[in-house]
Amino acid sequence: MTPSSRTHKETALYENKPGTGVRKVHHKLMVIDGRLVIAGSLNYTGPATTLNDENVVVLGDLEETDPDAEAA
Repeated sequence: MTPSSRTHKETALYENKPGTGVRKVHHKLMVIDGRLVIAGSLNYTGPATTLNDENVVVLGDLEETDPDAEAA
């Protein structure tokens, strides 16, 4: 793979062409009150939470955001 353009010296853009090994990932990003970030492939539907294989990353401090909250 060769970069098709450079936007920053540490960042390269690769074209998604057959045979390059580049794949697409469709992720969602949610920022809650500027304190929590939830990112991942999860669709916000019932079937996605029970039937699909998804990935989710939560960044932030849940207790700082809501002292009464319990971590899963």
